[in-house]
Amino acid sequence: MDNRTWRMPVAGKIQTRVAQIIEPRKIEVVESSFELGPHDVAVKVAAVGICSWESGFYTGERPTALPRPIGHEPSGTVVEVGSEVTMWKPGDRVAGLFSPAFATYAKAEDTMLVRVPDHVALEHAIVEPAKCIVTGLRAARPEFGDHALVVGCGFMGLMCVAGLAGHALASLTAVDMLDERLDLAKQFGATVTLNPKRDDVQARIKEITDGRGVDVAMEASTVPAGLMTASRALRRGRPKMVMVTTPIGPATYDLMGFIATGAEVHFAEPAHCLDQRDELRRAMDAIARGTFPMDKLITHRWGLDEIGKGTDVAMARTPGYIKGIIVPA
Repeated sequence: MDNRTWRMPVAGKIQTRVAQIIEPRKIEVVESSFELGPHDVAVKVAAVGICSWESGFYTGERPTALPRPIGHEPSGTVVEVGSEVTMWKPGDRVAGLFSPAFATYAKAEDTMLVRVPDHVALEHAIVEPAKCIVTGLRAARPEFGDHALVVGCGFMGLMCVAGLAGHALASLTAVDMLDERLDLAKQFGATVTLNPKRDDVQARIKEITDGRGVDVAMEASTVPAGLMTASRALRRGRPKMVMVTTPIGPATYDLMGFIATGAEVHFAEPAHCLDQRDELRRAMDAIARGTFPMDKLITHRWGLDEIGKGTDVAMARTPGYIKGIIVPA
């Protein structure tokens, strides 16, 4: 631990700087402090992912009380622990579920952390979104010889591709409007890549599956057209459909594809997970093994005071952007 960066508690409180939304498209970084309870851990934040779901609060499309402190995809180093914490000590490298994490220091519950292996860079250890993909993959339950489809190849969709690629599938088709993302999907294990701007997606899927349709579809585009593409590609007889992302605002969906095929539909939200800590462990294992190639997925970095700029870039689908992180130090 670099003692030069550790700000000693003042009167039992840990001093921090934290980003909060004060009005749509306006974020300020303010001085704050927090106290540790018996089972709490203070973490010096190393990196935090910019999440498209949370960006809806920034744009105002997702209503919330303001000001709203933000950031929930963190990694960092333990600097202090509560009186009853036994599993962590200062200097431990951790990641997990805690918020607000767009901050220099943040407070976490001791059970909502996992250890970051020594060979994994903290910037690559943003385990929370990887945990969401683990939740989605476990809901999808891909089987040997299945035909699988991923619609939307942003950060979450590309992790779906990477996670599905090891399941001995008959085919793994990735769909996106941007060829640069399809190129990455191919690198991560997609056997077929389709761009709706030039490919007849449904006709190609019929061809790939001998007219049957896909057994598993994972929808990660966040737009109704993506969900329709996925639902129309399903085979009949309880195919599995997993929504790993959700639209920022209200949306209208055509459910006939689900109804006609008798699909099992799962929403890979945190509430779908029955054991958050276990799936955090599974996700960190996947990062450590290289199943999720974070070095290729994390494309942009900003400082804490640049969080508004970073969120604007993320929301604009800027060419070359896959995933941005905030590095507070």
